[in-house]
Amino acid sequence: MVNPYHSQNVQVTQASAGDEQHFSLTEPSSWEGDYFVSGTMNSAFFGRNARFKRVKADGNITWDFNMTADDMENRAMHVIASDWGGGDATVFGFMDEGEPEALIYGVLADGTIVAPYKLTNVNGANSEATTFLHGTACSDGGWIAVGEWKSGFNRSGLVVKFSASGVIEWSHHLDSPKSNVTHDFDALNHVLEIDGMGYFIGGSGNFIDPSNNTIQAASAAMIDLSGSLSWGFTYVHSEPAYESVAASAVQTDSGKLYQIVNGRGDVTFIKNGFSIHEIDLLSGGLGAVVARNLHIQEHPLKAMSVRQHPLISDRIVVAGFLEVDANDIGYEPNDPPAYGILAGDRPPFLMEIDPGVSEPGVSSSLGITCMMCRPHCLV
Repeated sequence: MVNPYHSQNVQVTQASAGDEQHFSLTEPSSWEGDYFVSGTMNSAFFGRNARFKRVKADGNITWDFNMTADDMENRAMHVIASDWGGGDATVFGFMDEGEPEALIYGVLADGTIVAPYKLTNVNGANSEATTFLHGTACSDGGWIAVGEWKSGFNRSGLVVKFSASGVIEWSHHLDSPKSNVTHDFDALNHVLEIDGMGYFIGGSGNFIDPSNNTIQAASAAMIDLSGSLSWGFTYVHSEPAYESVAASAVQTDSGKLYQIVNGRGDVTFIKNGFSIHEIDLLSGGLGAVVARNLHIQEHPLKAMSVRQHPLISDRIVVAGFLEVDANDIGYEPNDPPAYGILAGDRPPFLMEIDPGVSEPGVSSSLGITCMMCRPHCLV
């Protein structure tokens, strides 16, 4: 296995005081190759607010803003190169003080926020909480956003379709097959437009295991272009005893859609890697390709993002991090000290996979950030 941890030198050009997390980045077409990075900043002085940076290709920062919303804490969860309100980029997030309220707004080249829209009382109750966790621009010029709707113990996946002028066209609160006041896992964290079919959405929902327990499972659903639910289901990525959460999805040029699912709940980590599942877009349910429990040696992987390979259309690239805390897995992992990794660290990985073969082939053709872990992937 190659050693990716010391294969490149990273120059630190800026560091923030406090707890800062980057969640998303995009490249607005009018920014001359600059990137727009979004996330959150949590500090004793500023509180928890959205953090925006315009970053040049060489890593230098043009501007760096800590943004408030109505003088309230807020989070920026996802950003795309799109023109909400005439902006150069569109941000999806939520207010984070009291009951959360979903936010969508545009950002100009100088960091100015335009056309902020706060989503409240979607279902008519003053006790509602809403969040936007992900969104995308639509082929009709509008936008679709997904997240969570909650009122008391009642919790649903939230889907909102906006027109090109920023007006809500329709919205949905999607419950998985079973809901109750103590175990309700419905939430959405990714959405894709499927050409000619509608919008694929995913996240987590309720699943009834063989012992009749309600557990957290991956969710997948399709909403047609008019806003009607075509199909939806929940599933676990490994065995019914282990909980699951769908993290992301990608559609390749061949038309195949793959959903990336993380495992939870097994202290041995044998079933706690991530899995790749093909989704049958026409009728719902799982397709032929299932690659379960991908690991690097004993170490579980948490996948956070997936894209089609930029050069090889039948391959995908998955990014995430390793869990290597020996205190969690009950025994000493066999190799982290050799790579300078300490217990509790979460080293990142970037992995190229061909999901169309029975045992996913993992290549190092992406260069310095990619692992060769074929001998150790499947458990």
